[in-house]
Amino acid sequence: MTKKITVSLSILAIITGFIMGVFFDNSFGVSKLIEKRGFWENFIEIFYHNLLISFVIIISGFTIYFLSSILVFSNFLVFGESIYFACQKYGLLKGITLYIHGIFEIPAIILSLYISYEISYSIIKKIKNENFPLFNYLKSFKKEILALIVLFLIGALVESFLLNIAL
Repeated sequence: MTKKITVSLSILAIITGFIMGVFFDNSFGVSKLIEKRGFWENFIEIFYHNLLISFVIIISGFTIYFLSSILVFSNFLVFGESIYFACQKYGLLKGITLYIHGIFEIPAIILSLYISYEISYSIIKKIKNENFPLFNYLKSFKKEILALIVLFLIGALVESFLLNIAL
Protein backbone atom coordinates (compact mmCIF):
# COMPACT_ATOMS: atom_id res chain seq x y z
CA MET A 1 0.00 0.00 0.00
CA THR A 2 1.23 3.46 -0.73
CA LYS A 3 1.35 6.08 1.97
CA LYS A 4 -1.40 8.08 0.26
CA ILE A 5 -3.74 5.09 0.43
CA THR A 6 -2.95 4.43 4.10
CA VAL A 7 -3.47 8.07 5.01
CA SER A 8 -6.75 8.08 3.08
CA LEU A 9 -7.90 4.88 4.80
CA SER A 10 -7.02 6.21 8.24
CA ILE A 11 -8.88 9.47 7.61
CA LEU A 12 -11.85 7.47 6.33
CA ALA A 13 -11.77 5.23 9.43
CA ILE A 14 -11.64 8.24 11.76
CA ILE A 15 -14.40 10.23 10.06
CA THR A 16 -16.69 7.24 9.46
CA GLY A 17 -16.26 5.98 13.02
CA PHE A 18 -16.98 9.41 14.46
CA ILE A 19 -20.06 10.03 12.29
CA MET A 20 -21.49 6.56 12.97
CA GLY A 21 -20.88 7.05 16.68
CA VAL A 22 -22.94 10.22 16.67
CA PHE A 23 -25.90 8.32 15.21
CA PHE A 24 -25.81 5.30 17.54
CA ASP A 25 -28.06 5.47 20.59
CA ASN A 26 -25.75 4.51 23.44
CA SER A 27 -25.07 1.14 21.84
CA PHE A 28 -21.72 0.83 23.58
CA GLY A 29 -22.70 1.88 27.10
CA VAL A 30 -21.00 5.25 26.79
CA SER A 31 -23.24 6.77 29.45
CA LYS A 32 -21.21 4.86 32.03
CA LEU A 33 -17.95 6.43 30.80
CA ILE A 34 -18.83 9.97 31.81
CA GLU A 35 -18.96 10.18 35.56
CA LYS A 36 -17.48 12.32 38.27
CA ARG A 37 -14.95 10.72 40.59
CA GLY A 38 -11.88 12.06 42.31
CA PHE A 39 -9.39 14.00 40.17
CA TRP A 40 -6.50 11.55 40.58
CA GLU A 41 -8.73 8.50 40.19
CA ASN A 42 -10.02 9.90 36.89
CA PHE A 43 -6.53 10.95 35.81
CA ILE A 44 -4.94 7.55 36.40
CA GLU A 45 -7.80 5.64 34.77
CA ILE A 46 -7.91 7.94 31.73
CA PHE A 47 -4.14 7.98 31.26
CA TYR A 48 -3.84 4.21 31.61
CA HIS A 49 -6.79 3.59 29.27
CA ASN A 50 -5.38 5.89 26.58
CA LEU A 51 -1.88 4.39 26.82
CA LEU A 52 -3.34 0.89 26.57
CA ILE A 53 -5.36 1.78 23.47
CA SER A 54 -2.32 3.40 21.91
CA PHE A 55 -0.14 0.39 22.69
CA VAL A 56 -2.67 -2.02 21.16
CA ILE A 57 -2.97 0.16 18.04
CA ILE A 58 0.82 0.23 17.65
CA ILE A 59 1.25 -3.51 18.22
CA SER A 60 -1.56 -4.22 15.76
CA GLY A 61 0.74 -2.88 13.06
CA PHE A 62 2.03 -6.44 12.85
CA THR A 63 -1.29 -7.37 11.20
CA ILE A 64 -0.32 -5.32 8.13
CA TYR A 65 -2.67 -2.32 8.35
CA PHE A 66 -5.86 -4.28 9.02
CA LEU A 67 -6.40 -4.45 12.78
CA SER A 68 -5.02 -1.00 13.55
CA SER A 69 -7.50 0.58 11.11
CA ILE A 70 -10.39 -1.30 12.73
CA LEU A 71 -9.24 -0.29 16.22
CA VAL A 72 -9.04 3.38 15.29
CA PHE A 73 -12.43 3.17 13.58
CA SER A 74 -14.02 1.65 16.69
CA ASN A 75 -12.25 4.14 18.97
CA PHE A 76 -13.69 7.07 17.02
CA LEU A 77 -17.07 5.33 16.87
CA VAL A 78 -17.19 5.38 20.68
CA PHE A 79 -15.77 8.92 20.71
CA GLY A 80 -18.53 10.18 18.41
CA GLU A 81 -21.20 8.42 20.41
CA SER A 82 -19.88 9.78 23.70
CA ILE A 83 -19.85 13.37 22.40
CA TYR A 84 -23.43 12.95 21.23
CA PHE A 85 -24.45 11.48 24.59
CA ALA A 86 -22.70 14.24 26.55
CA CYS A 87 -24.37 16.96 24.46
CA GLN A 88 -27.78 15.33 24.95
CA LYS A 89 -27.36 14.89 28.69
CA TYR A 90 -25.52 18.12 29.61
CA GLY A 91 -26.33 20.49 26.74
CA LEU A 92 -24.20 21.50 23.78
CA LEU A 93 -21.75 23.83 25.55
CA LYS A 94 -21.06 21.59 28.54
CA GLY A 95 -21.00 18.48 26.33
CA ILE A 96 -18.37 19.95 24.03
CA THR A 97 -16.43 21.37 26.99
CA LEU A 98 -16.05 17.84 28.35
CA TYR A 99 -14.20 16.91 25.15
CA ILE A 100 -11.67 19.75 24.92
CA HIS A 101 -9.05 17.18 25.92
CA GLY A 102 -9.49 15.67 22.46
CA ILE A 103 -7.13 18.39 21.23
CA PHE A 104 -4.37 16.31 22.85
CA GLU A 105 -5.73 12.78 22.61
CA ILE A 106 -6.76 12.75 18.95
CA PRO A 107 -3.27 13.66 17.65
CA ALA A 108 -1.81 11.01 19.98
CA ILE A 109 -4.13 8.35 18.58
CA ILE A 110 -3.32 9.43 15.03
CA LEU A 111 0.38 9.25 15.92
CA SER A 112 -0.20 5.71 17.23
CA LEU A 113 -1.84 4.80 13.94
CA TYR A 114 1.10 6.32 12.06
CA ILE A 115 3.57 4.19 14.02
CA SER A 116 1.37 1.14 13.44
CA TYR A 117 1.31 1.80 9.70
CA GLU A 118 5.07 2.26 9.68
CA ILE A 119 5.42 -1.13 11.36
CA SER A 120 3.17 -2.63 8.68
CA TYR A 121 5.18 -0.90 5.95
CA SER A 122 8.48 -2.15 7.35
CA ILE A 123 7.17 -5.72 7.60
CA ILE A 124 6.10 -5.61 3.96
CA LYS A 125 9.58 -4.42 2.99
CA LYS A 126 11.08 -7.28 5.00
CA ILE A 127 8.70 -9.83 3.41
CA LYS A 128 9.75 -8.60 -0.03
CA ASN A 129 13.32 -9.50 1.00
CA GLU A 130 14.50 -5.94 0.69
CA ASN A 131 17.56 -5.20 2.76
CA PHE A 132 15.69 -3.37 5.47
CA PRO A 133 16.87 -3.13 9.09
CA LEU A 134 13.46 -3.67 10.69
CA PHE A 135 14.42 -3.51 14.37
CA ASN A 136 16.75 -0.54 13.94
CA TYR A 137 13.96 1.22 12.10
CA LEU A 138 11.49 0.52 14.91
CA LYS A 139 13.93 1.98 17.44
CA SER A 140 13.68 5.29 15.59
CA PHE A 141 10.21 5.93 17.04
CA LYS A 142 11.45 7.00 20.49
CA LYS A 143 10.48 10.65 19.94
CA GLU A 144 7.02 9.69 18.73
CA ILE A 145 6.46 7.43 21.74
CA LEU A 146 7.58 10.23 24.08
CA ALA A 147 5.22 12.64 22.30
CA LEU A 148 2.36 10.13 22.76
CA ILE A 149 3.01 9.91 26.48
CA VAL A 150 3.18 13.69 26.89
CA LEU A 151 0.00 14.24 24.84
CA PHE A 152 -1.85 11.59 26.85
CA LEU A 153 -0.60 13.07 30.15
CA ILE A 154 -1.83 16.53 29.21
CA GLY A 155 -5.09 15.14 27.83
CA ALA A 156 -5.74 13.13 31.01
CA LEU A 157 -5.01 16.17 33.20
CA VAL A 158 -7.38 18.36 31.18
CA GLU A 159 -10.10 15.69 31.07
CA SER A 160 -9.87 14.97 34.81
CA PHE A 161 -9.99 18.67 35.61
CA LEU A 162 -12.99 19.28 33.34
CA LEU A 163 -14.88 16.25 34.66
CA ASN A 164 -14.48 17.58 38.19
CA ILE A 165 -15.58 21.14 37.45
CA ALA A 166 -18.16 20.57 34.71
CA LEU A 167 -20.17 17.75 36.27
